[in-house]
Amino acid sequence: MLLFVASEAGILVHKVDLLIYNDLQNGTFLTIHCKSKQDDLGVHLLAYRDYFEVKFCPNMFGTTLFYCSMQWDATRHWFDI
Repeated sequence: MLLFVASEAGILVHKVDLLIYNDLQNGTFLTIHCKSKQDDLGVHLLAYRDYFEVKFCPNMFGTTLFYCSMQWDATRHWFDI
């Protein structure tokens, strides 16, 4: 699994690009579910070499936090992004 987060800051606009890429071996599927306090991005099933991408602007304080659960091989993991 590869998790990539990029951030771009301008004078007034700050953008974040979140990319979750399934690089798990042997055709293992990756199930992800990301949500913040305001937004639920839903559940996504990623096949090998598939990806999920979302772009967003954090709140004005820059404290937007997404909680993502990722499950593969019957094991669930949690990440704060």
